[in-house]
Amino acid sequence: MAAAGDSDACLRRCILVFTARLRTLEALGREQRSMFALPHRRKRRGRPHMFPMGALLAASLVTAAVGIVVVLILLNHPPLPVPGIHALVALILASSAVAVYCYGWFSVTMGGPFPELCASRNDAGADLAAVEQSYWPLRSACVYSDGSTVEYVSTSVTVFVCLPAGAALVSAGTSVHLRKRAGKLPG
Repeated sequence: MAAAGDSDACLRRCILVFTARLRTLEALGREQRSMFALPHRRKRRGRPHMFPMGALLAASLVTAAVGIVVVLILLNHPPLPVPGIHALVALILASSAVAVYCYGWFSVTMGGPFPELCASRNDAGADLAAVEQSYWPLRSACVYSDGSTVEYVSTSVTVFVCLPAGAALVSAGTSVHLRKRAGKLPG
């Protein structure tokens, strides 16, 4: 029983030390953010997700590249498995859509303009007060000192994210249909 009491006390001390260090790190993080924050930018969510989004971007780029290489190899070795080609095309399209979205997400998170730049003054002469950006759809809203707002949603988001993602779904459905049909053939 004495060992159980000692381990409980040790666990409590570890938790106290951990929470104290965590509070210190949070305070340091707040100081650093306030030192480097731009005055005209509003605080955006999403910065804690930089590593997972970076990993997703890298994985999607590698997946698209590997898919293209596999399709090229399959083209050199007939007969072509048509359902497999459709599945690979779906994988390439989906991973390229994810890569483009991640690029836009990083652009928004790092404070860059996506999809459009905001003018420093609007037509009425009011100064730019803030830039509000959202992650889906990737868009910028330019807020001016007179209260007017100009929103930009680029067609490139639709062209480079939504269309490849939709085509990937169609290609994946075609692949599944062809696989099921091949399984029902007599022989």
